[in-house]
Amino acid sequence: MMGLNLHALVRGTITAVHPDAPVTVLAPAGWTVDDNYRQHPVWRPAVETLAQSQPVPDKALQFLVQQRANSRWRDFYFYGCVEGLDRTTERGGALVYWNGGEWQVDQVLEDFAEGAGWCKVRCILLRRCAPPEEGAMEPPASTCGEESEVRS
Repeated sequence: MMGLNLHALVRGTITAVHPDAPVTVLAPAGWTVDDNYRQHPVWRPAVETLAQSQPVPDKALQFLVQQRANSRWRDFYFYGCVEGLDRTTERGGALVYWNGGEWQVDQVLEDFAEGAGWCKVRCILLRRCAPPEEGAMEPPASTCGEESEVRS
């Protein structure tokens, strides 16, 4: 039985007040092991899409700051599904490039990708960085520098 997609009903009003922004997503595709037995992540090609960025609610932020002091967090709404960290399957979270920063999807908070076509994820800022080129198969070099200001 198909339920009522409330997100689709309010989406136009939300984006009229706070428009979606372009982001680049680099999704994990597993690991490889080199000749020295070191694991290295493998990535799917980077894609540009639209997402809704919102601040993390106060109560959640209080808990998160206790866990990881001095970290910046944002919630993002995506059409479709974006992977978060999953320690049980040893998969890393997707990387989201938005507003001059590289954000890692730490947790999928709401996953309605199959029924309603959207998900909500929580991200933590890793570093200031320009996004990879569309189609790139790895994050930008670790020395990203100060390309742009990150606002949270």
